[in-house]
Amino acid sequence: MASHLICNVVVDYLAPEYHGKGIMTSVLTSLIENYFVPYLDAHIIRASAFSDNPASIRVQEKSGLVRTGEKYLVQITEVKGGGKREESVLEWRRNV
Repeated sequence: MASHLICNVVVDYLAPEYHGKGIMTSVLTSLIENYFVPYLDAHIIRASAFSDNPASIRVQEKSGLVRTGEKYLVQITEVKGGGKREESVLEWRRNV
């Protein structure tokens, strides 16, 4: 099997009045099932979410990603308050 590295960045934000309605789970699941797998032939998808944002982590889990146990610090821009925040890594693997 050939080794492929495809990097896509998907940043999600949903206005608070739409939280808890399953919208982002539907969007992410649709991206995986209808774009990443059939068009990009993705076998592994890695994503991250702020560790202190359980809702975002849960969206990814409901879309089939699992926590890897990896965590890292990211620099936050000054416009967003600066400093560093911890992100947790999640991963999806294609069943072959």
